[in-house]
Amino acid sequence: SCIFVHEHSNFFFMQFIGNQTEWAKAYALLRIIGEGDIRFYNDNCENECPYPVAKLIRNDECGKITYRLTPTDVLIRQGEKTQRMPRIKCKNAATEILSTLQETKENDYSVPSCDPILETLHYTWFQSTADDKSDFSVIYFDPEKEIAQRQEITVCIKSKWNILPANRANNLKYDIQNVKFSNPESNRINRIDGVQEVQQRLTEIYRLGGKLKYTTTENRFFLENLCMIDLHFPKLLAEITRLFYTTGLSAIPEIITEIKNTNPYKIKEELIYKNNFYEYKVQQFLYALATGLRSTKRYRGYGRTRTFAIIDTCGEIELLDSTKRAEFDKYLYQNAKLSMGDSKTHKFGFVEKENGQWFIKLNIEIII
Repeated sequence: SCIFVHEHSNFFFMQFIGNQTEWAKAYALLRIIGEGDIRFYNDNCENECPYPVAKLIRNDECGKITYRLTPTDVLIRQGEKTQRMPRIKCKNAATEILSTLQETKENDYSVPSCDPILETLHYTWFQSTADDKSDFSVIYFDPEKEIAQRQEITVCIKSKWNILPANRANNLKYDIQNVKFSNPESNRINRIDGVQEVQQRLTEIYRLGGKLKYTTTENRFFLENLCMIDLHFPKLLAEITRLFYTTGLSAIPEIITEIKNTNPYKIKEELIYKNNFYEYKVQQFLYALATGLRSTKRYRGYGRTRTFAIIDTCGEIELLDSTKRAEFDKYLYQNAKLSMGDSKTHKFGFVEKENGQWFIKLNIEIII
């Protein structure tokens, strides 16, 4: 992302160029200022209640900016200076950005009509400079309280949320059992190419009589972090990943339905169906990912509670509060999907041999 400053007729103007993730951050700020309220995720949409916003605070490279909302205007304060702008301008700019987000196929692009609005808002960079990596804070009124109370939350914007981004450290290692390959045969399998190359290589391994048995992760930190969820969780995640590559299922609820049938933990049916054991374990994992677990850093079991602003494909924004565990866990579980990164970049999906044992690595990426 970058912002160009152009000189024309003795004045300067800024041109913002960013990717979809970066423009989503600008969209969320403009949309909330324009609409004047926020909504929290609620299973029962009929009871969804808007919360009136009084003020937003953002840390930018140019300093701390406060946006105070009146019924028609936004008062923009930076340092000792205050400017006024009609909120309808922010609402219209948000509409322009949303239209571009939905239509463009480019990686980086500009929305020229919005540049003057963002400049007036002292929005000089897509990334906030806040220490906690939040995008901005929102001060709002809670109408559900007996006496309306001012509340403040810090918000992280998510459009396409890679809750577990593709990374070589996410690789899971599986021994290939029941079959011995010749070197020409393994080379033939590895030459299978195309969009579904990894899935097609696995199909060929199974056709030849091979079976996959999970052994370990490629990265030690990832293994230790998974064991913090449960000592047996690496095995469960490996089975989830294997099913993703071999069945075409990608949604977590669908995969867990299949897991309950195969029961890799070999646990009692009472735990599976009355206690929802597998659902619970996966929800613990997704919560840990959302609040800080990564495959390359040691996880000590305590993440950072956050409020996430989730932007759907229609541009609607719902706030998801990680301290409200029941709703938060349910949202993650119902919306989590497995995805696949580039096999050549992350070094997986190839038949390999080590100490006489054939094996293959599979990679896991999870998006919301």
